[in-house]
Amino acid sequence: MKNVIWRGVASIAINSRRGDSVPGIKAPEVREMARIARTAQLPTRLHHTAYTTKDMEKTRQFYEDVIGLPLVATWSESDTLFGKRRTYCHCFFGLADGGALAFFQFADKRDERKFSPPIPETPFHHIALKVTRATQRAIEQRVRAAG
Repeated sequence: MKNVIWRGVASIAINSRRGDSVPGIKAPEVREMARIARTAQLPTRLHHTAYTTKDMEKTRQFYEDVIGLPLVATWSESDTLFGKRRTYCHCFFGLADGGALAFFQFADKRDERKFSPPIPETPFHHIALKVTRATQRAIEQRVRAAG
């Protein structure tokens, strides 16, 4: 696969896997230029993901008390969404990189039904968080203790 690096108005095509050199540039520099070109337009991190919940307190207990993510922000909002005034609680549980898992709970159960997608019966719809083995063991112990 070829990577293209823009240098001024001219482009230099390189094969970063083999580290082909470009006149006047050493192979390690070419590989670094290719890495920069591949990542230059990528987001720096995930800010947050958002989900709905039927019970914010149970959600808080799970993510904060069991998993160990701190509740970093929470507020109640009222906005006009799709032609109707809707009130909801919005909570963020923090991750080490500054990102968060966010949850909404609507005050009106009809809004909850309207904005909460059905949960598919599949293992492919999930949240995966990277932790150390020690943290994983501690979470597993808290999950068992919580029942």
